[in-house]
Amino acid sequence: MADLTANEQSLVDMMARSDEHARKGFELLLTRSDFPKFVDALIEKGFFAPDRNPGPVPTTADGHVHIPYWKAVDYLIACARVSGLHSDLPLAAKVMGIVREATVSSIPGESRDNFYTFRRFAEIIGLLPVSSVKLDHIRLVKTWLNTKYDRSLVVGALSEGALIRFLASDDRGDWRKAVQVVSHCTSIRWAPTNLPRHPEEPFTAADEYWLGELIDRHASALGQKIGDQAAQLFETRVGEVFGRGLRAKWSHVFRVAVEEDAQNSDAHSAENCVVRGLRDVLLAWCDTDAAAARVFVGSLLRSTNEMLRRIGIFVLGQRWQYLSALYSENVGPGLFHYGHLHELYGLLRDRFDAFSRDQQSDTIDAIRDLPRANDGDAERHERVQRQWLSALAGTSYEPAATWLAALTAKYGEERQHPDYLTYTESRWGHGPSQYTAQELTALAEEGTIVEALSAFTPTDSWEGPTVDSLVAELERAVRASPTTFADVLGRFLQAPREYQYAIIHGFLNIWQFPGEDVPRVDWGVIWSHLLDFLEQLLRDSQIWGIGGSDERYGRPSLISNAAANLLNYGTRGDPHGYPDSLLIRCWPLIQTLVQHGDTVSEPNHDPFNQAINSTKGRAIEASILHIIRRWRLAENGTGSHADIWRKARVFLDRELALCVDGNFEFSALCGFYLRNLEHIGRQWMHDNIRSIFPCAYPRNLACALGGLAYAATTRSTYRLLRDSGVIENAVRFESMGRYSREKLMQNIIVGYVWEEETLCSGPFVYLSESESAEDLQLINRFLWSIRHDALDPKQIDRIVGYWRWCVEWAQRERHSSGTVLASLSGLTTFLSTAEGSTDLLLAVAPYVRLHDNGYEFLSELNRLAAVNAKEVCNVVAKFVDTHEPFYDYEDRMQTLLRTLAERGFRGDVIDFCDKLRSMTGMQDLYIELTP
Repeated sequence: MADLTANEQSLVDMMARSDEHARKGFELLLTRSDFPKFVDALIEKGFFAPDRNPGPVPTTADGHVHIPYWKAVDYLIACARVSGLHSDLPLAAKVMGIVREATVSSIPGESRDNFYTFRRFAEIIGLLPVSSVKLDHIRLVKTWLNTKYDRSLVVGALSEGALIRFLASDDRGDWRKAVQVVSHCTSIRWAPTNLPRHPEEPFTAADEYWLGELIDRHASALGQKIGDQAAQLFETRVGEVFGRGLRAKWSHVFRVAVEEDAQNSDAHSAENCVVRGLRDVLLAWCDTDAAAARVFVGSLLRSTNEMLRRIGIFVLGQRWQYLSALYSENVGPGLFHYGHLHELYGLLRDRFDAFSRDQQSDTIDAIRDLPRANDGDAERHERVQRQWLSALAGTSYEPAATWLAALTAKYGEERQHPDYLTYTESRWGHGPSQYTAQELTALAEEGTIVEALSAFTPTDSWEGPTVDSLVAELERAVRASPTTFADVLGRFLQAPREYQYAIIHGFLNIWQFPGEDVPRVDWGVIWSHLLDFLEQLLRDSQIWGIGGSDERYGRPSLISNAAANLLNYGTRGDPHGYPDSLLIRCWPLIQTLVQHGDTVSEPNHDPFNQAINSTKGRAIEASILHIIRRWRLAENGTGSHADIWRKARVFLDRELALCVDGNFEFSALCGFYLRNLEHIGRQWMHDNIRSIFPCAYPRNLACALGGLAYAATTRSTYRLLRDSGVIENAVRFESMGRYSREKLMQNIIVGYVWEEETLCSGPFVYLSESESAEDLQLINRFLWSIRHDALDPKQIDRIVGYWRWCVEWAQRERHSSGTVLASLSGLTTFLSTAEGSTDLLLAVAPYVRLHDNGYEFLSELNRLAAVNAKEVCNVVAKFVDTHEPFYDYEDRMQTLLRTLAERGFRGDVIDFCDKLRSMTGMQDLYIELTP
């Protein structure tokens, strides 16, 4: 290499100052066109010494590590590329020497185990001149694949680079290198399992997925170029994998078919890789050198290993034109071994008519001479013969056709998939239906649909048709032709329960899936028919304790819940809802469902969702919506408010009286519709608010708060809850769902921002005395979430006042104060200036690392630094003193430090950079700011 100038040598000397200087130096070198000239100087300075390759760095006490990237390998990659482009063998030798020395000094799992480096080394041998890579160098692949951490990167690099170049060469020696690479990648290891029948399992040195990709890409080329050695390699691997334990005896369990087949399990990846490799190599070898391949395939057919014999039979069938003579040499009862079933069956099915007469005759003789089972069972013997003969179905060879016909007449048709020893099939959905939606519509138009549905009896076969599929088709038919089915609703009173459910649910789907096209119909007429049907159906006492012809549809809640959902949607008054004229008819139906529908016996963590998914809850909601709709009509001049309220109050009083450790749906829905009920019956609401949120009945209280959690907060309802003591009681009530608690905290802080509460009022007194930090964290996260809302200056001042109150709370040596202070960092967004609030920022800065708002905190400090650099510099000092290593997202810390340096705090920033030197970019900034 050329001598370096003084300036060039000084660059190399500068790189020796530190790892960061070396990294920067390699980046600078790669910007030059003459970078290879530095290789000797860099080697002399020890930049490629094995101990410079960084090993795993522990990050936590539980064994997790970080693998640093060795920047020097980028330079080596560039040199390798130049040497390959220009056939620069001296440069290639130097690069390969560095690779070899670093690899030999690496111990997998120890101090120099770096899978990034190994991946780059694998790339290098694919870039160097092919002649410069020796077989001895290929042995290094074994070490690269022996990493403790990630085995996938090396295989991909070898597949994309070295193997392509080796196989593209005209030199057989280079092809042998490719075989050696694959040999190392397919090296088999065994690992113990916890399964008594499978005490160990094989895996390959290379990651199995990427090895499979490598085999798919290169096996055929290996077979074409160097079939003998490639086939011997994969024969050895198959023998290793399928030569011990259950794999030797029952190879089909671990690889069902030699070809690619849905029955093959992805879980047996090592087995799949070696079988695919040998199969594809042999197929390609037969196409290029059939004579040599024929000898090898013949040896497989005589192997003592079952999997090897199966591969031989498969290749024989696939390349019959080259290998047909091998069949005559091997046909006999022994060839018809049960372990060969899939491959031999396929050969007979696909090739029997191409057999010579002697081969056909020998085949039939072999099947006749199959050995009997030890018990001499004649029927079993003939059934086995029929199975083999079924592969010849449709043959023109008369002896086979006659014999198969006789056995079929005697024992019936052969089972499905006779070519598999085991066959697994899975299906999704309900299977086929007895009738399509179009056929059901036609039956409805003919008036015979109920008779047709009643006559249907599902089969025992899992292939169907099934009741579930027929129910689904009926629902689709109703949705497509609602008028047709509305006209025959009365007939469905005599239908089995499952189809009564289906027709109700079919109409319900029209509302549940509004995005789909629905025909234009007269919904008033349809609703009239629906109400006629429901009035008669719900009068049937058996509907509340039914047992249907199908167990699933025999649940008492199924039809009533569908009816409740239907009326609930209809009450809403949208274009598909029932007309105002039918409101009076709907009320008794809804009340029937309220009184008889399935109810919640034990509230869960989300009582509102639980309520609206029960029959009674849906009916109660329909009742409330019905009242609201009638009230709105009265406001428009239709009907009397007094009359509506009189009937509504009967319902409300009755249901509220039942909220004594029960009727949980009503409690939850009252909480949700609190604002609407207050609008309709303000005095009733004021008189009964404590009964709706009853402290004496904790489960009802939890349900009412659960419903309130989903409702919008208004000042009016907040005042009602505050003045009645509900808020203060609820904040002390801990037996509620987490979301209920979260919404309660949001309501309290909103009340404070609205000036409905003070920091000295009851809820905040409780929070002040509490040791729990979770409530305050919920409030802090909520305040951060409303940062973009339109708040006036006075409201922002109140939020800052709350922040100060929290800091005082934390300073009273609370055990969890750090998490609260960390979450307060998000409130920095409300500060227009750091002046006067530095104490708040200093209070939270040491704890920001504990919270997800860390990056947002840095963004806000960037904003404030433009006008309050001194104050922000003090905050950053506090932050840096307690920082933990973190990623500088979008260079926010670096941008902040540059801003502070520009505003006169250069010395502080240099100190910060030194403390943050593990963070990307800090060393560069340090060098930039240091004279």
